[in-house]
This record gives sequence, structure tokens and C-alpha cells, in this order.
Amino acid sequence: MLKFLESLIWGKPPLSLDEAYTILEESRQDKCNEDQLNLDCDNIQFDGDYSITGKKGYITSIENGVFIIDREFKFTVPSDFSYFHVGSKVMFDIVLSKNTQKVLNVTLIENDWDVETEKKLTWCLRTVICKVIDRLGRQLVIEPGDIGINLDEVASDFVPIVGDWIQLEAKCELDENVVDLCGKILEIHKIAPLRPVMKLCSVSSWDPSIDEGILDNSIYFTKDCLLGCYIPLRGDKVVAEIIESDQKRCALRALKVVPDYMKPGENIWKNVMNNELDVINNKVEGISIEKPNSLIFNKLKESLKFSLLVKNDLEEEVIITEVKFLRTISQCKIVNRIYHSGIASKGELEIKCECLSMHIGKSIEYLLISTSKGDVGDFVEIIVKPYPSPYQGSYQKRYTKYKPREQNNIIKGQNVSTAPRFIAVKCPDYTLPKRLLNLVTEFSNSFIDTLLVKEQLATLKPCLNSNLTFNNYLDKFHTLLYLEEIQNVVAMSVYDQDKALFIRNNEYLMLEIENLSEKRPSVIVGDKVYAKDPYGNGQTDWEGFVHKVGAKHIYIKFSPIFHDNYNDEDYEVHIVSSRTTMRRLHQAVDLAVRNLGLEILFPTKVDVKMPQINFKFFEDKSSLKKTDIKVPKTGNNREILKKILEYGSKSPEEKEQYKEQILNENLQVENMLKIEWYNKDLNFYQQQAVKNIILGVARPLPYIIFGPPGTGKTVTLVECILQILRLIPSSRLLVAAPSNSAADLIALRLIKSGILRPGDLVRYVSHKYSSSVPASLAPFSTTGDLSLKGTNARAAVVLDNGLTLGSSSSVLGRHRITVVTCSSAGALYTMGFPKGHFSHIMIDEAGQAMEPEIMIPLAFLDKQSGQAILAGDPMQLGPVILSKIADDCGLQESFVERLLNRFPYVTDPVGFPDTCGYDPRLVTKLLCNYRSMPSLLKLTSCLFYKGDLIPMISDENEHSEEMIVLEKLSEILIRNKDTGKLPSIIFHGVNGENFQTPDSPSWFNPCEASQVFFYINDLYRLGLKSEDVGVISPYVKQVKEIRNVLVEAEFELPRIGSVEEFQGQEFNVVILSTVRSNQEHISTDLKHGLGFISSHRRVNVALSRAKLLLIIIGNPNLLYGDKCWQSIIDYTIQNGNFVGCNFDLKR
Repeated sequence: MLKFLESLIWGKPPLSLDEAYTILEESRQDKCNEDQLNLDCDNIQFDGDYSITGKKGYITSIENGVFIIDREFKFTVPSDFSYFHVGSKVMFDIVLSKNTQKVLNVTLIENDWDVETEKKLTWCLRTVICKVIDRLGRQLVIEPGDIGINLDEVASDFVPIVGDWIQLEAKCELDENVVDLCGKILEIHKIAPLRPVMKLCSVSSWDPSIDEGILDNSIYFTKDCLLGCYIPLRGDKVVAEIIESDQKRCALRALKVVPDYMKPGENIWKNVMNNELDVINNKVEGISIEKPNSLIFNKLKESLKFSLLVKNDLEEEVIITEVKFLRTISQCKIVNRIYHSGIASKGELEIKCECLSMHIGKSIEYLLISTSKGDVGDFVEIIVKPYPSPYQGSYQKRYTKYKPREQNNIIKGQNVSTAPRFIAVKCPDYTLPKRLLNLVTEFSNSFIDTLLVKEQLATLKPCLNSNLTFNNYLDKFHTLLYLEEIQNVVAMSVYDQDKALFIRNNEYLMLEIENLSEKRPSVIVGDKVYAKDPYGNGQTDWEGFVHKVGAKHIYIKFSPIFHDNYNDEDYEVHIVSSRTTMRRLHQAVDLAVRNLGLEILFPTKVDVKMPQINFKFFEDKSSLKKTDIKVPKTGNNREILKKILEYGSKSPEEKEQYKEQILNENLQVENMLKIEWYNKDLNFYQQQAVKNIILGVARPLPYIIFGPPGTGKTVTLVECILQILRLIPSSRLLVAAPSNSAADLIALRLIKSGILRPGDLVRYVSHKYSSSVPASLAPFSTTGDLSLKGTNARAAVVLDNGLTLGSSSSVLGRHRITVVTCSSAGALYTMGFPKGHFSHIMIDEAGQAMEPEIMIPLAFLDKQSGQAILAGDPMQLGPVILSKIADDCGLQESFVERLLNRFPYVTDPVGFPDTCGYDPRLVTKLLCNYRSMPSLLKLTSCLFYKGDLIPMISDENEHSEEMIVLEKLSEILIRNKDTGKLPSIIFHGVNGENFQTPDSPSWFNPCEASQVFFYINDLYRLGLKSEDVGVISPYVKQVKEIRNVLVEAEFELPRIGSVEEFQGQEFNVVILSTVRSNQEHISTDLKHGLGFISSHRRVNVALSRAKLLLIIIGNPNLLYGDKCWQSIIDYTIQNGNFVGCNFDLKR
């Protein structure tokens, strides 16, 4: 299933039927294996010591919905079970296992109190087939037996609906009076669908109004079964995972539906542009039009006059009643007045026209001439040449040559920081397996197909072809990390030089590297540089370390001997990346299995715990505004009178029990804490997230803040940190993020809150990053001393900017909040910080990190007392993976994404209708968007977030800041005919051509670059500044092309970059150049997911950066073949916001 997500959503090649079938079958088999593992673990946990005892007793009190029997045994029931009261006589079963006690099967006793009060029951584990006949929230009712099941209390791998047939793994009483010895069900361990199978199907029908459809005229499915942007159409071929379920006229239901291919849908263009396209077919015999072959321009905004000649070959006069170009904003206009002009028999009429070039590339203007004999249609072709580009040619893929290097006698250089002689916890080396290295590097030197290499790898490591399970967790992630490191080793070969010359610069030797800033992977501080005699005269390899990285040079320190003796000789140079981060990732995988275990890495149920904090939270669900949190009043006269009356009607024994209950309730109220919001502008959903995290009833399962673009995810996390800091005095927080910029941002926001006291927060940074720490953050920042406590006599040093160098673990450990990058958190483990030192682990931008990276800080979690919070958006860009094989095998999937795709995190719209289907104990989806205009937000919300997002910016207030800025741009925008509103999204069709250069696989499109230039010129002319505009392109070459055009015109440069560079950014206006345009590449693009064609996560990031206006420049004929882009183009056409080239319907 992960591979399908890669293909459909994340920009990977679409799957064949065999691949889709195999993936779903593997997924189902892995579930079976995991189920068996869960069952085995359950048996091991109980260790045979599992007993069931039948008892009887009184309900002695009721506390917060929890019933207590004989002041000892607690149980809960649904709220509609109103026949249990204090004093009720009940019969129940006590289930005792290792360290746990459960009360089950509580029933009311009427007249049989004298029967045996206690008996031992014998039980067996059985599979029971049942059908779901009713459901209320998370409560299932199944038959036979009308058994109630709470989904919150059982393990499952799917969300059942009414009509499903399910199989229960249950502990049942042994009853000798029954033929199969199966008595009543004592405890349900797990539920699973009945007879899940894979099947190749065809879509028989799909009703978008109710989001339901039928496969093969017999299989029911809903929108919840579909993944990503896939919209089913009649006749689509799909592979479905099917279970037995009675749904309407169907006996089967699909749990998942994987499309075989993306079928082009109904072309909305036909409906919207019908008049234009039919014009060509309008002919009147005897009447013809002479026109220029093409109107050719060298640039935009050029004007050209031309004439059309209408000839009348009939024997009678023809009256011209109207002449017009059909586009709302046409490039052409009629100059002379020809209304009701007559054309004599055998005569002709000249129509003078003028064209103002507005669209780069080729476009068409449709012409309609109405005559007394009928309508005559034609078109005028317009070609606008782009700026000439110096880059022409084609790229031939060249494989990086990698050759193993045997190192001789190595003389070490001067490291960036001195390594400690003794450390508390040594990180293992995790040396690259030579067999794996040789296999992959052999591929890097040849043209062997990637699939062949995958087959050989699968033989060596079968786990690569299996879905991730707890059984293969270690093996698979270690292998994926090795593959990623090998690819990095191969990629670093681009820096190898056979004969290199060093340049002296004070204490450094500089090495010049051409295009250093553009090459990937980057050379960073701490990387090693090996130099040896290229002629083989010496047997010594000199090892140096990179201390600084410039625009064209790296600054290296070798051994002082090498510096002293170097005399401008040539050396063979080889650069090797530091392995510190990779070793920490491997170590984190081991620690995750040891410290977190099955219940956190592969959760199947929620074990509810008592809240961390005892407080009362009142909210107004009808309002999105902030709500006040108040301590409840205890002096309500009506409540007091009610309690007095209840007390008077009870027996003496019940009165004592009732008094104890009331005292407990009052004590709880007195101990309740009051929540005071530090950020008064938090909306309802943000407050709910903070409240649910503070309660923490599902801990240690990670809590997820699902934050779509512009919804205030980081703001919510900051409030959560501050609340935990105040409400839980014993708390100590580790706050992590994948990048230094993200970690700096959250640290600065915490500091600027003004809540923290001196010493509360420390920003731990690596030695490599210490010189780049923002000035405002430096006084709160420190590097660490990794030495074992007591083995380093050197004191910490405070620099002039306030940054501390070399803080010991004892100093670092005292702070309430420690902010780190995920990678740097590994240094804390090396310093000896134990599991549980931090009570709360909080990770921002968790969707951008690969799972082992998240495990570095998460491994500090104590399952018994700690809590983890992950904030991120799985619908945006994930981690950057170098190895295509590792990417395809699952390394690109973040931990957040994986959790949200499995029970109990998976959406359940029936059980949680008020929270977008998410269990509020585990997930809060933030919905209020503060960034984008409503019409722009509607598009991204429907495409990627199920239409849930709520715009907080209004387009109704003409005097708002946003509308005033947008009104400035009205000259270049098209108002909606019906509403009169200005658009927030424009699709500008450009029928250009894309190119490559011989030295790079990246693409560029001069036509689109020219169109970008003219839009920026207009935006600047209408009053926008460079900081208001962002230009996004998926290709580095196009970024350079656009930058060169603007530099040549001496324009102030806006922010120009790739999609990855724009994640987390926002601009008033964003221009998106999609680049790919050639018709012959359409099928290849759809097959291989090149560029923007099928990378829907990148599309989401690009579309959601704009606040006021998004301008998309691309070839609709290419993009329309993809479902996601089809929806985008249709949306602009429906709203009258499509301009530019014509749409070729014959493709």
C-alpha cells in the first residue's frame, strides 16, 4: 500500500495491475503476520497466569462515569445504560493477568442473590464469526448474541461499518453443555475483517453527490476507500481489497481501491469552451475568409495591425450583422465599424484588426462573423517568441564513476572539535556491509536497470520487498539506511579530483571546486578530505577536515606536517561525508525497538490512562473564537438541593457511601487547575489540541497535531509547551525538529512569548552550526561536552555573542526545555542522558523527517510515564532521500504518515464525526487557515484535505488589507462575470517547449520564463515589491533561466527557487512555472511521474504558498492527463480564470 501511495500521491510511477495486486496481497499477509505476533506477545505477557473469577457485589459509588463495586472493582458502561445505580446488586467477572485486573460482563441481579457468589471459570481462545448490525459512535453491536464492542478497547486493523462480517479473536468460557464447548465471550482481544481478498475490478458506477460507488456491479465502495486525488470514473480498472459485507444490494465491500491507470475524465473544457470550438465548423457555402497564416511577435505587449478579407461568391448581396473575437479578454480587436455592412455579389469586405500580444508561445483567437446567410467561423494563430536562451541541447545520462579506495598509512588532520577520550555511551560504528556496497556501486558504474538491482537486493535482503512490521523493523531500516549511505558515497564521487592544487590561506589549505554551491550532496563542515600522491610515489594518505565552506572553495586543515611541507604539488583528492548522523540513525532504530516496542511502533489499540492534569475545560463548540477556561463553581443552590434530597432517600449504609462520594467530588473540584491561555488568539481547534495533549489519556502513544498549511501548527505547539511547563512542574521537555531553521524558529517563539524565566530553555547546537546561530538566540545556545563526567577538566567558554561552548551533561540536564535538531539529539544519548530524563518529547515538522530520524529524540521516551507529541502535515513534502531504491522501499514515509494510515489513528467518520474522523485522544486536525484567500483555499482543501479547511481571510470586505492589495492588480486580472470578484488563482496556458543542456538532466522552458518575466514586470508596475512575490519551479535550470532573465532586465529579484525551498514560506503573490511542455513527453511523464505531473505533495506545497494570488504557467495539454492537475485546470475554467493558449481536444 505504501508503494501505491508513492505512485499516486508522492510522485512515483503509477503501478501495473500485477504490482498493485502484489502490494495489497503483501499488505494483507503482513497484517496476518503482525496479528500472530500480537497474539504471541499477548500469550508471552500473561505467561500462562490468566484467571477468570465470577463474583457478586454492590455498586458502592460512581465517580466521573466510572462505577465502583465493593469500593474496589471499577468498570465503565455506555451512557445509555441507566439501570446501574449506587446500591445496585451486580454479578461480574474478574479477569486477572500479569499486573492487570479487568472487570467484565457486569449484569444486574434481581432475585438470585443467594446463588454461589464466587466461582472459577475455565476459558479458551477462539475465533468467532459475527456481523455488525448497529453502531453508535465507537460502540459496535454484533450478532449473534447482541454483543457490544467498544472500538476503543479492542485491537483492530480496520474500521468496521454496519453490515460488515467480522471475526473475533476472543477468550470464551468453556461450557460442557454446548456441543463446541464454546460458552459466553469473556474478553475480545482483536477484530478483523472476514475473508479479505484481492480482486481486479471495473468501476460500474460512481455518484459524487453521495461519494459512493459500485465495482463489478456487486462490490460497494465509498470515498474513504480512495487514496490521494483519485476520482473514480465508470470503466476504470482497479485492484480492490474486498471483505464480506452486506451493503444495499451488494454482499461485498472494498476496504481499499487502487487504480490501475489514470483515465482522462470528462473534459469540462468542452462545456465551457463549446462556443469557441464549434466556431471552426460554422461554414456558409459561397462565403470565405482570407487571413494571415500567423501573426508573429518577438516579445509580449507588441502591437500589430492586420486585415481579414470576407469574400462573397454568391449571386446575391450578403449582410454582415456582427464580427467579434470570442475570448472575454482577447488579444485581437476590430478596428473599423462593420455593423450591418453589405457585401455585393462577387464582392469582398476588408475587416481591419489589431493584435496586442499577451501570451508567450502559440495561441489561437477564435473569430465569429454573423451574416444574413448564417454564421462563419475561423481563427487567427498568434506566435510570440520567447527570449533567446543560450542553452540548447539534450542530456545524456552519465553514471557517476565510483571506485573503491584502499587507504594506506593515514596521517590524521586537525578536526573541527577535539574528540573526547572517554564518553558515557559509545555509538557503534555500523560499518557498511561490503557485499551491499559492492552490489549497489556496481550498478552505479553501469546501465543495469534499477529493477534488476532491486531483484538482486531482494535476494540478499528479502525484507526490502516486504511491508514494514515489528518482525523486520531492525533489518529493514538498517538496510534502507545502508542503501542511503551508499548512494551518498557514490554521489560524493563528483568531488573527486585526480590532480588538485591546494591554495594557502592562513592556517587553512583551500581547495577550489567548480559549482560547489549547486552540487548535491553538499560538502559540509566536518567532512573528511583524503589527499595522496597521484603518481604513487608515497604510501601515505593525508586525512584533512573541512572547517569552512565558501562559494567556490572549501577550507581544510591537514596535519601540521602536511601544511609545513606542501609546496604546490598536485594531489589526488577524495572527499568523504561524516558518518556521525548516519550512525545515530542506526542507533535510533535499535533504541526504538528496545525502548518503544511494539505498542508504540505498531499500535493497534488505545489503553486509556488517567489524565495528566485534573482541570475543567468549558468550550463553545459553535464558535471558532477563543474560549475561556474556568474553575467550576461549587455553590450551585439547585445542585445542593438535589443532593440533599438524594441523601434523604438512602439507607444508613448508602448514606455513608454517598457522603464519601460527594467528599471525593468536592476534593477533585478544589484540586482542579485553571488554564489561562498565553496566546489569546488561539482558535477552537488549536485549543482542543492543547487540551487533548495536556489530558494525555492515550499516552504513551504519540499525539499528532495534523497541521495543514497556514493553520498555525507551530503556534499550537508553542502554546502546548508553555502550558505543560506551568501545569506540570515536574516536566522536562525535549523539543526537536528535522532542521536547524525549524528548531531556531520554535526556540525564538518560546523566548518571545515572555513567559520563560532565565535558565528555562537551552538551544543545544552542534559545533558545526555554532557559528550560524541567530544573534538573538545565541545567549540561549550551547554546544555540548561529550566527555564522560569527571574526565574533562576544561570549563565551558562563553563567547562574546553569549553562546556557550562545551556545556557538560549536568548543566544541560537542568533546563526545563531543551531544543535540538533530531540529529543533534543523538549527542544527548552519547552524553549519557537516560530514557525518561525528558518527560515530554515534542517534534515539530515531523512529516519532513524519515522515521529513523524521528526515533533519535523519540527513543528518550519512557513508556510508563512519558508523552510524545508529533506536529506535521503528511500531505506536504516528506524527507529528502538520495537513494531511489531506498525511497521506493519505504524510507521516504515519515512516522507521522505511517501512524495516520493504521488503526487506531486512521479516520473513523462514524465514531468521530465532529473531529474530521480522527480520535481526539490521538489526533487533532487544525482547520482554520490564516494564509490564503477563500477561492484559493477551496482548491487545495478539496484536493488534499477532504474540503475541511476553513478560510479566516474574507473576500467580502472590500476595505480589508488583502482586498486592497488584490484590487491594485485588477488591471491584469479577470473579474468573475457572476460575482464581480477578482480571482485568487489564474492558469495561464503556454504552449512552449522544454529543453535540456548536455551537462544536466534538469529542464527549462524559455517561453514560460518569458511569461514569468512579464507578470513580474506588471506586478512591480502595479505597486508590489520583490518581497511580496515568490517564483516556484520544480527544475533548477528553470530557476536559473528565470533569474537570468530578471537580472538581464535589472529587476530586483524576488524569491526564486524550487518547491523544497518554499516549504513553510508564504508570499502575497506566487508564480508557478511547471516547465514540462513537449507533447512527445506526455506519456513518459505520466508513466514516470516527472516534475509536477504526478508529485501531488509537491503540487500541494506549491499551491499553498500564495496568500492573495497564485499564477500557474504551464501547458494544459500535458498537465490535463493527471487527475490532480485536471481538477486544477477545471477549477480555473469553471471560474473563468483560464487564459493563454488554446486547449487541444484531439490529444
